[in-house]
Amino acid sequence: MRKTHFIALLFIAALCAASCVTGTINIPEELSPAELIQRAQEASDRNRYKWAHQYYTALLERNSTNIDLVCTAEYEIAFIYYKQKKFSQAKEGFNSLLERYDSPDGDTLPPQFRRLSIIVLERIREKEMPRTRKKKKAKKSDDAFDISLLREDHGVQFNPEPGRFPVYHLLCDGAPRSGMGRSVAY
Repeated sequence: MRKTHFIALLFIAALCAASCVTGTINIPEELSPAELIQRAQEASDRNRYKWAHQYYTALLERNSTNIDLVCTAEYEIAFIYYKQKKFSQAKEGFNSLLERYDSPDGDTLPPQFRRLSIIVLERIREKEMPRTRKKKKAKKSDDAFDISLLREDHGVQFNPEPGRFPVYHLLCDGAPRSGMGRSVAY
């Protein structure tokens, strides 16, 4: 009987602790914009995206007249959605930020957020595109080595020599190392 009460108590304590971690946070009013951004970045680095979002929202609400901080907060909130793979919300955020740059005062805005928004929107488009390349089926067994995996952009050159086994050159800091008759692991 005591054991079941103890387990139930531990379970309730764990639930309470988990709810505190994922809930809203108390953001002190005296934090400067730089401190808000720093805490948001720290939360984002720890994958605490809800907290980071709350810090950037506070930055946005407390500094609505400072257009540089508004752009910073809007970009970072959209980027949080991107990191969470919430692409539709991320696209909305990036596109609304880009609309600011199309306004008459757009040339006074910090240019880095326009450039970064365009880059991330392009990455989202690439991720949302259906894969058109089909994988080639191995003609031999599934564990057969596929020579097409060895390409120069992976640091390997294939140079067939007449009358000899194929030679694979592994490029290491510009100095090729060779293996004859078998592939060289890289």
